Amino acid sequence: MKVLIVNGPNLNLLGTREPEIYGSVSMEEYLEKLKSEFPAHELDYYQSNIEGELINRLQVDDFDAVVINPGAFTHYSYAIADSLKNIQKPKIEVHISNIYKREEFRQKSVTAACTDAVLSGFGMEGYRLAILSLKQNPLLHSFKIKDKIYCNNISVYPSQLTKRKLYIIEELNSENVRIYNDENKLKWYSKSYFSINRESEIISIKIDDEILNDESDTVEVTIEFSNGDKYWIVFTTPKYLDDVFDEEIYYSVHKYIIVKKLNLNSIESAIYSLDKKNELIENCRKY
Repeated sequence: MKVLIVNGPNLNLLGTREPEIYGSVSMEEYLEKLKSEFPAHELDYYQSNIEGELINRLQVDDFDAVVINPGAFTHYSYAIADSLKNIQKPKIEVHISNIYKREEFRQKSVTAACTDAVLSGFGMEGYRLAILSLKQNPLLHSFKIKDKIYCNNISVYPSQLTKRKLYIIEELNSENVRIYNDENKLKWYSKSYFSINRESEIISIKIDDEILNDESDTVEVTIEFSNGDKYWIVFTTPKYLDDVFDEEIYYSVHKYIIVKKLNLNSIESAIYSLDKKNELIENCRKY
């Protein structure tokens, strides 16, 4: 999912502007934290002090969802409100401070009614919570009957759904869509299993280290996706861990994948299996 994060006027000064209200962390610093926490999402950041430039950016249809902090434009920019109204994709408005505890003029948002949700008063964490909501809340998925959608999570339905496969919505309600599954049966599934956009797929798997002992070794593996993202992951074996415990009292295996034997076939099988279950990225580190 590509998420466009838009900040309005004076938010280029985050980190130095009224730190008692807005904190001491710059948006650029916080953006790096967000990218680290959501490696499967493409986060595109845009900031301007000019109303027209913000509208022009919102009109570029190159994203799947919008997280917007309009700044002072929140309170009077009907032009930005109209621009948001025209976006038929998930939209969340964010405010770093609790605008309802501040001056009276700040307590009104003319843009909020044109978004799906508002987060106010959580500090910089509001941006993180917004992205988390886009990821987890099926109510923010804007689907219509006969929309073409892609499966991004097979959940407990490995025989009924295929990750990245195209399906067509036959019926829908607030939380679910009804589609013809892989068994050609018309069934209901959670909206959270699907997306309008097809997820990037694995295009290459490369073992970066020479395997000296396929039963007792550890290697790094690079995985490249069709969107250009690269991740690395570590593989080892049970015997390697046994050998380590002969000399050590503990061994950290965080984000290690354990296979019986180290070879290209077992490594590829493990990677594709993790990807199918939506567990691959959480076990990787991004380059």
